[in-house]
Amino acid sequence: MTEYEHLKTLVAVLVGLALSNLATSLHHLLRERHRVQWDWLAPCTALLSMLLMVRFWFDFYAFGRAAIFTWFGPVLLLLLTLLLVVLLACSALPDGAGELNLRRFYAEQSRYFWFVASSYVLVAMAWSLLLAPPQPLAERLLALIPDTVNVGVFLVLALRRSRRLHKLLVPLVCVYFLIGFASLHLE
Repeated sequence: MTEYEHLKTLVAVLVGLALSNLATSLHHLLRERHRVQWDWLAPCTALLSMLLMVRFWFDFYAFGRAAIFTWFGPVLLLLLTLLLVVLLACSALPDGAGELNLRRFYAEQSRYFWFVASSYVLVAMAWSLLLAPPQPLAERLLALIPDTVNVGVFLVLALRRSRRLHKLLVPLVCVYFLIGFASLHLE
């Protein structure tokens, strides 16, 4: 087995745990649906975290062609990425049926969620720089513009508590990532 194949097992387990956390949280909410005070912003963050996890899975699949996993640095970066993926999933929806007011949950957890999401995108940008084929610096920097905008939007969502702003930006972020998700494919 190659180093990549060993790490692929770890990635599959941790991404699976993150997805199962999301599914379990959703299950608890649906089970208690008559007592839940629904608000759409928290489920949107759950959708976004799921899309980011799937995007990571596709990106990791592409990493298999790179011979970088024999170095300790990229393995640490991978572990950081996996930690952020799990934290994203854990922060999107309430655990169990303890918190049944999704508007209050989002208000209390949104700052944390969006800081984790922005950290995840920053780490994804580091991966892009690490794995990019040799090209001029200007081309590398241009390729990072969409992720830089994502980090900026995520940080605005983390730092600003305005519900009106969140109601505007969160759906736009979800649509943006859904459109990007539609273009993913395994090569």
